[in-house]
Amino acid sequence: TNTDMPEDEHTRISFTCGARNVVLTGSLQSLYGLNFSPRKVKAQTGSDQDPIPLTKRKVSFTNSFLPIPAPFYSPYLESAV
Repeated sequence: TNTDMPEDEHTRISFTCGARNVVLTGSLQSLYGLNFSPRKVKAQTGSDQDPIPLTKRKVSFTNSFLPIPAPFYSPYLESAV
């Protein structure tokens, strides 16, 4: 996603919440692209992959958009400091 976007619209990891959770910041367009692109390789929610060999299974993950009052831990706040 970042290769197609201007530098000021790149998606970045802003905060790591443990080993399996991260917070990403970016422009709405870049976050939408990041959300849309893995749909081809992502396992459907609730799909049964048990009969599929481990090496052939699709990736399983969840993501959601969370509105925030300010882009904490991101370069978007640099101009305010």
